[in-house]
Amino acid sequence: MSEAKYREIVARMAIDTEFAQSVMADPDGFAATNGLTEDEAGRLRAVRVEAGTAAPSRLGTRLSKTGFGGAHHALHHDHHESDSHYEHDSHTESDQHHSSSNHGSHHEDDSHYEHDNHTESDQHSSNSGHGHHNENDSHYEHDNHTESDQHHSDSGHGHHTEDDSHYEHDSHTESDQHHSDSGHGQHHEDDVHYEHDEHTEIDTHTQTGPHGSETDTHFEQDEHTEYDSHSES
Repeated sequence: MSEAKYREIVARMAIDTEFAQSVMADPDGFAATNGLTEDEAGRLRAVRVEAGTAAPSRLGTRLSKTGFGGAHHALHHDHHESDSHYEHDSHTESDQHHSSSNHGSHHEDDSHYEHDNHTESDQHSSNSGHGHHNENDSHYEHDNHTESDQHHSDSGHGHHTEDDSHYEHDSHTESDQHHSDSGHGQHHEDDVHYEHDEHTEIDTHTQTGPHGSETDTHFEQDEHTEYDSHSES
């Protein structure tokens, strides 16, 4: 059942950068101490970790020269196929607004910052021949959204100031793994799904006048983690 163990390791590498880096530091040694086969050790060596993200940029199996040849290779009526897709999008936006009225002694400042980040990686490999078929699919997706707003208002004659700030952060991580192995009247299938959602929101309002100041703060945090595993043989 080392294949199921291998898939658990890859699923964890998709969400744990430090673990992924420790595995990649010595994939052969890690495979040996965790009971993985020589073939699975080679597949571990084919995984690469992208610096700055929490996921391998090439999840799952990538056919190597030593194990399976090229992406499309036929030998002795065997068929090997490998497809990979990686996508990364990043968007950053920043706005500033300043307004001042001398006669009314009124001053106002607004600032807005927004950052969006999307990373997606897909892997597919298929290996068939001599009545045996092996298929691996993996999908990793990460979305990150951060938003920050600041507002300041100052009225001179009334000695009144008002400050508002809003911070919001949303994060979504999803990882899916599928492995199917059939041949000689036997069939084995593994599915692993991991999902993590995180939401943080902070609002602060401060008002200062001739008689003192008042502050209101709102903090909200939600976290959802989901893990599903299915094995059939």
